[in-house]
Amino acid sequence: MKRRGIVALLAAVMVIARSVFCYADTDGLELLSTYPENGQENTSMENVGVKLRFNHPVNSKAAKKVDSKVVKLVDEDGTTVPSQILFSDKNDGLVLVLADTTDYRVKNNAKYTVKIGADFVDNDGHVLGSDQEITFKTYNQSVNNIVNMAMMVVMFGGIMFVTMKQQKEKEAEEKETK
Repeated sequence: MKRRGIVALLAAVMVIARSVFCYADTDGLELLSTYPENGQENTSMENVGVKLRFNHPVNSKAAKKVDSKVVKLVDEDGTTVPSQILFSDKNDGLVLVLADTTDYRVKNNAKYTVKIGADFVDNDGHVLGSDQEITFKTYNQSVNNIVNMAMMVVMFGGIMFVTMKQQKEKEAEEKETK
């Protein structure tokens, strides 16, 4: 009986000791998600911005100072796009990389890449550890314009057809009543 009690007690102690590791913060800093997603096509040209979501808070003054230097937006020619790196005070792990379009014209149907350096750091000093890249492509405005024009032609043609048909029916009714 004593032996079973000791075995049960030791098993309980082992379970409790191992459960501590479930709640320990052993994870380093990692990029959880992005918007647009890596490889996404047909993104907006008007507001070129990329949301980065990390697993740890990255909005301390020290982290912002480091992180704003290791994140950049690059066009398909390798030119660094003037941009702002914005950190959310309400959502600790959220960073927005926003192209400054006052001095830069976003290109039509072009590939852009957000580069995050391995030195990107969170509030506790954890570093990302490896360079990360998120690539996306803006939509093709010329194809979009052609589609819009075709839809307008079809819509106006349909309206004209229905109007002419109604006019002919009205004229036929007037002839019958005379």
